[in-house]
Amino acid sequence: MRPEGLGRAPADLRMERGPLALVIDGDSEESTRLSSILRDSGFRMVVVDSGAEALARFRMVAPELMMIAVRLPDMDGFEACERLRALPGAPGIPVVFIADHDDAASKLRGLSIAGADYVTRPFEVPEIQKRLRLHMGIRQARQRSRDEERHRRAELRQSWKRTAGEQESLPGARCAIHYQPSQDVEGDRCDVADLGSGRLRYFMADIHTGEAPGLKATEKVLDEGFDLSLIEAALHDSPGTPPEALLSSLNAAILTRYQGEFTVSASILILDRERFQATLVAAGQLPLLLARPDGRVEEWIAEGEALGSTDSPVFHPSTMKAQAGLRFWLYTDGVVEEQSMGRTRRMGIGSLAARIAGSSGRPLAQALTTVVSGFLPEGPGGADRLLLLCEM
Repeated sequence: MRPEGLGRAPADLRMERGPLALVIDGDSEESTRLSSILRDSGFRMVVVDSGAEALARFRMVAPELMMIAVRLPDMDGFEACERLRALPGAPGIPVVFIADHDDAASKLRGLSIAGADYVTRPFEVPEIQKRLRLHMGIRQARQRSRDEERHRRAELRQSWKRTAGEQESLPGARCAIHYQPSQDVEGDRCDVADLGSGRLRYFMADIHTGEAPGLKATEKVLDEGFDLSLIEAALHDSPGTPPEALLSSLNAAILTRYQGEFTVSASILILDRERFQATLVAAGQLPLLLARPDGRVEEWIAEGEALGSTDSPVFHPSTMKAQAGLRFWLYTDGVVEEQSMGRTRRMGIGSLAARIAGSSGRPLAQALTTVVSGFLPEGPGGADRLLLLCEM
């Protein structure tokens, strides 16, 4: 007798209601009994008898729960779990191992795996139902939290677009901003501040996940996203703070909060319009592009380590005399690393510089539109795209 769900098309299963469980068990008699318990508990099922078949069908099935026998014909259940969890969309799915009643070692190993549990043969219906309710309750609570977070991020994106417009209209800002948020995560930010006495500060940051050596952002951190209030607090609590001190303070806050799970590349450009002087301080950020009134475009590099990557980052400020009309282009990696258009970072920077040269002599807003049009695809992409143009 074939257990329920074996060999059925995913479309057939989607017509039914209830969470979908992927059962991986080579013992057909036991899997038939387990299928009956799951069905009575309101689950839909797909039952396979090997780890290889589970891997082949996972993407089509899209389960909400996996029950994996410790002993499978082609690999042990722990290897199957590890390989399944490496697939896109799998890390957050609860796993329940199926172990023999006297297999203490497998029970302990199962419990040592994050997000995993176990049940034993012979099956005890109340025990299985209790564990299923527990894990599905946790998963549903997480899903509600993710939905709320996505809604919050959508509101933040719209709010930040309005903020960008306000920054452009700041008296004396002489800047234009283009912002295209990614579909799911907003990780780029810029800020314009009047420091007084003819001095303007332009700030740009790009958030990255799992960049510290040997570390990877946890699922919880990725779900919640980077806390942008860390940047907002650093920028607005002490507007007159020297750039190096501001970046060092932000670095300490990021390390304390995330311990390497997020890093931030950032640039601070100070334009002193009374002294015709520009100062650039960077933390792992891409080269700034200088556009001279005669159309020449050059890279301006200030060395510095990304924030959140080390306890004591070193910054090397760069200062230059800047004539009236000199333009400064700051941008994040989503602008120049556009995979859908086949661009590497180096190619992207060269292409961006050529577009900037072609915008010479046009008003700021028009110059920005000229550069973006045809260079960046419309709509959200895999990364935020942020360009800030300002003028001495």
